[in-house]
Amino acid sequence: MNILDEIIEVKKEEVKLLRRDYSFSRFADSEYFSKGRIPFFSQLSNNTRIAIIAEIKKASPSKGI
Repeated sequence: MNILDEIIEVKKEEVKLLRRDYSFSRFADSEYFSKGRIPFFSQLSNNTRIAIIAEIKKASPSKGI
């Protein structure tokens, strides 16, 4: 098993625990649940300004630093 497989297995367990502990109603009761959303695609395709999606990481699980 390589490092990425190990990460996937750990994440699967984390998701199981989160699904057990958090229900839809728990989020629906949040003050932010009904707040208006920003339409993702229209914001990216807006020609009046630059739109960038980026990720900067110090290290990668498979490649290291």
